Amino acid sequence: MSRTSHLNLGLDVGTRSRRNMIGTTTSIEQVVATREAQDSGLCAEDRATRKRFASDLRNLTLGSPQMNRHQKSGKDASEWMPDRNRCWFAGRVVAVKRAYGPTVDPREAAALKRILRRRPSTAMEPTVCRASPSGGAGRAVGAEDDVRARYDDNRNGRITCKAVRRYGIAPVHRSHPAYRYMRDGDGDGIVCE
Repeated sequence: MSRTSHLNLGLDVGTRSRRNMIGTTTSIEQVVATREAQDSGLCAEDRATRKRFASDLRNLTLGSPQMNRHQKSGKDASEWMPDRNRCWFAGRVVAVKRAYGPTVDPREAAALKRILRRRPSTAMEPTVCRASPSGGAGRAVGAEDDVRARYDDNRNGRITCKAVRRYGIAPVHRSHPAYRYMRDGDGDGIVCE
């Protein structure tokens, strides 16, 4: 795998870099991890195919080093899904696996079908930043502002485990916008585990 990715932005960033981009620590990460793809049959492909896989923009995204190294790692879609944009992520997994031929085991296929069946679109849900009144950096709005409208099925201001399971976002971690509208009985930062 190439250790450097060249982006159209004119940046030369190592794929495992901890460079400060857009005000936060960010890495270029693979949607389908190399280790998972190798275990699923990519290792049988020729060197040119493996090289195309490593630099395919459909398989690259920005992510936090914390998420990639401690949550996602080399897991497949049945073992890990992001808190947000699950349909986008699932759509990318399917596109990359179709393009390069790694196998999809029954558990992964079921997880992908469950996610993709729920939403009509695999488009990424944007987060928009609004400037603060002082002219400085603003707060991100978008997905978080309508989280109750999206997941609070009984409209009581609280989001239930039943609802988040139906929408495919369980378990809900503290970093997810829905978390603050849920009850974390054991205080471990994870709801509906």
